[in-house]
Amino acid sequence: KAHGVSDDGFRGLFSKGHCQLVSVAITESSEISDMAVICLAANAPRLRHINLSWCFEIHDVSVLALFNECRVLEKVELIGLKNITHDGFPIDPKRYLYLQSLNLTQCNKIQDTHLWQLFKLYPNVKMINYFGELPDGWQVQPDTVELRENFKFSE
Repeated sequence: KAHGVSDDGFRGLFSKGHCQLVSVAITESSEISDMAVICLAANAPRLRHINLSWCFEIHDVSVLALFNECRVLEKVELIGLKNITHDGFPIDPKRYLYLQSLNLTQCNKIQDTHLWQLFKLYPNVKMINYFGELPDGWQVQPDTVELRENFKFSE
């Protein structure tokens, strides 16, 4: 938990020359802003894991910056971010090449249909929806992900 750390403090921590980070977990911070996350993204190209769960001042611009700048992200945890939408996750066949896990539990502005479109491009990524489960229509098997027969998806 990152209580009491100011946004300026985060930006100083993530500034150029100080950032060889591969994993960052900043949870439950009401202070961290999009500007601090953008600074982190710009200065941590080797970042593989980010957890910004319950950081309420994070928006789509931060998510876009992370995936634009941190091209080797493998695990992204954004639990409880009420200000992010599907706009932070463009449908792009070259954007999430290293991603293995995307947790969007309690992110109420991201629809399962959008996650399904991402899943069609990246079937090996474990995507967790608002309810903390695989979106409706997905069923995890030991080494594969299969659609249940009753799932209807319209393009």
